[in-house]
Amino acid sequence: MPPLIKAVISIFVAAVAVGFTLYRDTLGGGTPVWVVPLLAVFMIGAMWLFPEAKKLPADAGGRGPIRT
Repeated sequence: MPPLIKAVISIFVAAVAVGFTLYRDTLGGGTPVWVVPLLAVFMIGAMWLFPEAKKLPADAGGRGPIRT
């Protein structure tokens, strides 16, 4: 995923987390105050830390057709 798209998604996730944290009492208030910010930090960190899964070609050790 291009870094620009990752940055846009990160900003969006952070904005939603901040909004939910500020207005959590009016939205339901059933969750502890630390759950949403911690989940947002985890999601943003995981997106930047772990690479995308890439499909291996069948000839390079991937699961290809069975040859007998």
